[in-house]
Amino acid sequence: MAERPHRPNRTLTGLRVALGMTQQQYAAAAGVSEREVRDWEAGRVSCPQTWSLQRLHGLHGTSTPEDLGFAGRSRRAHQSAGTVEPGDQTEAAVYRRNLIGLVVAAAFGAQHLPALGGLLAEDEPYDRQVGLGDVERITKANASLTSTDLMVGGAAVPVDVLMRQFRTKSALLYGRFASDATRAATHSAVAHLGSTIAWMMFDQGRHLNSRQMYLASLRIAKGADDTWALRAVICSEMARQARHCRAFEEAEELIGIAHGADSQLPATARAELHAISASIAAANGDRTRTIDQIRRAEDEFGRAKKGTDPAWIAWFTPAELAGDTGEAMAVLAQHHDDLRADAAARLTASARSHQPSAQRSAALTMTRLAELHAADHNPTRAARATHQAVDLAERLRSPRLTETLNTAATTMSPLAAHPDMASAIARIRALTVTA
Repeated sequence: MAERPHRPNRTLTGLRVALGMTQQQYAAAAGVSEREVRDWEAGRVSCPQTWSLQRLHGLHGTSTPEDLGFAGRSRRAHQSAGTVEPGDQTEAAVYRRNLIGLVVAAAFGAQHLPALGGLLAEDEPYDRQVGLGDVERITKANASLTSTDLMVGGAAVPVDVLMRQFRTKSALLYGRFASDATRAATHSAVAHLGSTIAWMMFDQGRHLNSRQMYLASLRIAKGADDTWALRAVICSEMARQARHCRAFEEAEELIGIAHGADSQLPATARAELHAISASIAAANGDRTRTIDQIRRAEDEFGRAKKGTDPAWIAWFTPAELAGDTGEAMAVLAQHHDDLRADAAARLTASARSHQPSAQRSAALTMTRLAELHAADHNPTRAARATHQAVDLAERLRSPRLTETLNTAATTMSPLAAHPDMASAIARIRALTVTA
């Protein structure tokens, strides 16, 4: 019997086109391969897996497979994050259960998102003329916060002050604009500001506040003139946060969404995405992928044109690249002795080349180097690196750095019988108590 021809899914194709996405961009947003998107639209798949359905519902604000042109399934099996009732679970549980669904809904969907925590007054009128002078003030506020975060740490500004700053600036989005260009520039400036504030909240350990701010920024980025670049920025930062929280699957999916903007990103930004992927692969014990992603990161970074990067990626310097790739190598070196020398060389180069404005990054790098030396049973070098990291930490306000040092102290505790190591660990414990 001849096989029945597939009927193209014109409904799904129309929904994708309405979003202005290519199949490649749509695949990145849905967290699948471009081939899967082609199969869906060609009708070769009657209904995707539950997780893919959740992502698609978030994109389009739909609730059933039929809304997407697919065959039906049980409604309960594909309830999306956007349909979760506030009383179903605690806020933290909702984020843990479906962060990626919320990200997709915020970046591409149209429905109201209660997960934004009231950060955006989407239904409140704002009777004011917004001009380019407002955009300039938002940009300057962002630059000031970025500088403060890099030089002092995220906790230099209390979370309530950060939230107030964002609400004040985001209110401008609901004003009157002289032109569409001014409107787009305002959306871009506020979304960049939101991502900086979210990063500072992450550094404070305020993960829920941070994720809400990132989601709000993704929603705002839809109206910006650099929408896809903004999505890449925000998703890469969220991936670093997820990696820090050891949510490696989420981190990898966030990087996948960010890669949807590859054609619109400078080489430096693409290098950063590969560097993050390397550290995720290392955490999963995948040596081949880790080394491949490091190579890709270095190749992309080599293509970057010096002095041409926009401000939002100019911070990713050779020192940051060496730190990220060194961290990935150091994680692998826990089980592959032949990689320890390479990891140590990368981390040492990173620590030595960080600028005075990036002392938190230098301290984090020294902490990773200390752990590497400890794993190599070299308490003298481990203690020296630890003392250098603590020297920097004492001058910074970064709970994330303190947390990382405290974790390192635990992993280095088998060497505590050595006097130098005991002294270094004691300094970490004292720093933790003070914090």
